[in-house]
Amino acid sequence: MRPLFLHIPKTAGTFLSGFFASCAGVYIQGHAPLSEVGNLEDYFVFAFIRNPWDWYVSRFAFYLKLLVDPPFFVPGMTGNDFMRGKPSFKEHLLEGVKYDIDNFWLSQKFKMMCFKDGAYSVDYMGHFEDIEGSVSHIIESCDLKPLISFENFCKRKDLKSRRNSTEHAHYSEYYDDELIELVTEKDKEIIEKFSYSYEQI
Repeated sequence: MRPLFLHIPKTAGTFLSGFFASCAGVYIQGHAPLSEVGNLEDYFVFAFIRNPWDWYVSRFAFYLKLLVDPPFFVPGMTGNDFMRGKPSFKEHLLEGVKYDIDNFWLSQKFKMMCFKDGAYSVDYMGHFEDIEGSVSHIIESCDLKPLISFENFCKRKDLKSRRNSTEHAHYSEYYDDELIELVTEKDKEIIEKFSYSYEQI
């Protein structure tokens, strides 16, 4: 079976794509759902998930980066026009409630990308929080032969694959009780399926 990496946004996917591109035989599926792939029986599908509370902070920071980093501007991105007003994180999340935007919540993105014909179709889901352990599991399971070790790949500083990374405080600094409960409600399935919890520092 051919390994297929499904890139779920804001899960270090661009960085991971750079690494898996060094592994012969890995098919890299960009921000497109598995429904666009042919017969999945031909593939070992793997992807990465991220703590939902952290995921929204990462996306918010990325949207703000787009405003000051024109080369990465993506026309038509969900919430882009709204983000031009530089709202607070809370205003950004409440936008998804107010306008009921399709594909705004991680649970929506997850189902759109990871399901085919109504069924969950990923063979292995790595965790962003344990990226090294997850990558090691994938390398072993798929018998990959990377040109560079993941440890050494992570040490490189000049990678184009780091272009979408952002810097921000721990996600708990962005939340109040209302937003904690909002994410708990919207992403209940992911939180339960992958044993996530909200952590306060």
